[in-house]
Amino acid sequence: MTYIIFAIVAIALFGMARLTKLTYNTVNILVYYLLIPLSWTYMSDKIIGWQMPWLTMGWTTVWLAIFIATKKRFQLWCDWAFRKSVEFLLWFKLLKWNYYVASVYICVWLPLIIYGILASLLILQHPDWDWQPWVIGIASAFAIIWILWTTIISFGVKLVPFKVLTLESNPLTYDEERQIISDTKGMNHNQVINYALNAVKKKFSDIINSTEEDKSSYVSFSAMFASVVNLGFQTNCIAAHAVTVEGTASVCGMNICKVLGRLINPMLRKHKFTLIKTAEGFLYCIDSTVNAIFGYKLKTEIKPYSF
Repeated sequence: MTYIIFAIVAIALFGMARLTKLTYNTVNILVYYLLIPLSWTYMSDKIIGWQMPWLTMGWTTVWLAIFIATKKRFQLWCDWAFRKSVEFLLWFKLLKWNYYVASVYICVWLPLIIYGILASLLILQHPDWDWQPWVIGIASAFAIIWILWTTIISFGVKLVPFKVLTLESNPLTYDEERQIISDTKGMNHNQVINYALNAVKKKFSDIINSTEEDKSSYVSFSAMFASVVNLGFQTNCIAAHAVTVEGTASVCGMNICKVLGRLINPMLRKHKFTLIKTAEGFLYCIDSTVNAIFGYKLKTEIKPYSF
């Protein structure tokens, strides 16, 4: 769930950057250091009941001073502020939080808690205000969003393969092979698949929690998944084979990878996952990367001879 929230927020910020023609770093700083705190000062002014919104005016003055002081160097200043923010979040490794977990806790849950406290104080301070429509509206919006999200993820997301990547591989070491053979011995088809998904998830977790220096080596999760699956199939004489493919993810008929490629990075237009074929000609795609990051087993059946 944490990585899903991180991805949603990151995509939203990337989308805002694309629409405003600003960089991701600039939008991030403006949202988290200008807009959100400005809303807090406005709510605080209402709670205190000053005739003049002193807190809001004060924070606005601070940002006007920043704009004037940085002038044409504002972009560089935002890059510097973003790097310092990342360094701050990395300090939470002392609590065994990786960067993604710390980002969600500090940049999503903490602001929501602050909003909740300020909103509660506003309601107590102004019992004469008609809050019921707002509360019902916000609660209904969250419920509708959650229902739509669950429905789309469960029934609307499909994997669409384009071509087999014959050169995409992930060689296993001798020790890894011995461990996989020992672990998968006696497993059936589905058990091998689940074992391989867990292996990829563990690898992803190890990379996330590793130091920056350890992240330099490239890992293709789809190729790793295919290697583990094929060895598990061979160990148990299961007549099936896995290959890495390039394709896209379709959400209710929309090419989501193409959309993300336009919003964030052109490289996201191409997505890698795994195609598995059984001796009976049954084909299905499975995305080990999505499972590792979001905890969702994205699986799509493919019609025989359609690919």
